[in-house]
Amino acid sequence: ETSSRNSEVIHAGIYYAPGSLKAGCCVRGRRLLYKYCEEHAIPCSRTGKLIVAFEEAELAGLAGYEALGRANGVDDLQRLDPEQIHSLEPEVHGLAGLLSPSTGIFSADLFMDSLLKTAETNEAIFLPRSAVTGLKKTPDGFIVTADNQDPFETRVFINCAGHGAPAVARLAGIDPDASGYRQRMIKGEYFRVRGGIKISRLLYPMPNELSLGMHLTPDLEGGVRIGPSAFEVPVIDYRVNELNRSAFFDGARRFLPGVTHDSLVPDTAGIRPRLACYPGTAPDFIIRREADKGLPDMINLIGIDSPGLTSSLAIAEHIQRLVNEILKPAIAQEAE
Repeated sequence: ETSSRNSEVIHAGIYYAPGSLKAGCCVRGRRLLYKYCEEHAIPCSRTGKLIVAFEEAELAGLAGYEALGRANGVDDLQRLDPEQIHSLEPEVHGLAGLLSPSTGIFSADLFMDSLLKTAETNEAIFLPRSAVTGLKKTPDGFIVTADNQDPFETRVFINCAGHGAPAVARLAGIDPDASGYRQRMIKGEYFRVRGGIKISRLLYPMPNELSLGMHLTPDLEGGVRIGPSAFEVPVIDYRVNELNRSAFFDGARRFLPGVTHDSLVPDTAGIRPRLACYPGTAPDFIIRREADKGLPDMINLIGIDSPGLTSSLAIAEHIQRLVNEILKPAIAQEAE
């Protein structure tokens, strides 16, 4: 679902509030992800990313993101003037740029295949199309009811159900609205740029309220995609609306003046589970043990949108620490 329909970008950790889960997990996760790809022969490329300010009004924001990235531990950022931008990307004419050398791209599909293989090697059982339909709290964990299998007991229940996470939390008696767990479905469409267009690195505009902006991404096969757009939808629908081509054309020609309207073809779409929040605030990941709700054996992951895939291995470390907290009394008792 979400992870299989994304831009396959390894984010550096520039945009997120210092001290937030998104900042910490992204910076840590990026390092872990590059290492994992190298160790498991998963295709990846440290292409670098160039954030471009095209207007005077964007210069202060660019400086702000540079400071934010450095505060998060992204220590390799470089500020570029127009000549330096042009030397790196001859088609791009901006007023100023911010180069992130540690941003890259990778094969998300092969990464997920590798994680599944590793999990099954360690005796995990993967049951697709088996929606959880019931959770019953017991003194020692939960009894889980799900489609296509018999009910089973678990000591720890981890809810990482993406778009379905609030509904699963509700099965345990948690009110998503009262807990701040309500999510929005933010759809992003991509178009592919045809005609031999080549770029050396990811090209980003300044971010907007819903996303990091419509950016150009080279893929591992030598092609170029532009996207994603960002708009809220009521239902999951992965069709790309060809009538939106003009918006992608406007986004592409800011970087590539020679691109034509006809060179853009619909590619794919994804839908992010974005945490609903007050206007003007930036939602963070929610990853928490629900002890204060009387459910100490439950861990909820809510609003895992971008940079969720980059952060995934760091998120796993964080969950492991929470699981250890839950299991610590039992482990200590066994040791006695």
